[in-house]
Amino acid sequence: MELKEGDLIKYTFPTPVNNEKKEFYGTVVDFGENYIQIKDKSSVVIKVSYKNFENIEKLDDKPDAMAI
Repeated sequence: MELKEGDLIKYTFPTPVNNEKKEFYGTVVDFGENYIQIKDKSSVVIKVSYKNFENIEKLDDKPDAMAI
């Protein structure tokens, strides 16, 4: 999967601490050497390392993606 800044994605936490917050929806805002940063609509930013890249799903091409 190829991502670029501005792509809408869903990140599923591998071992969620809070059962109510298992997924994080946001847009890609930055790429680092070993991570990407994702920002949600509340301006919360998380940093996802490439070892957890398999937990990312690109939503841009899904019809209901803009409803998130």
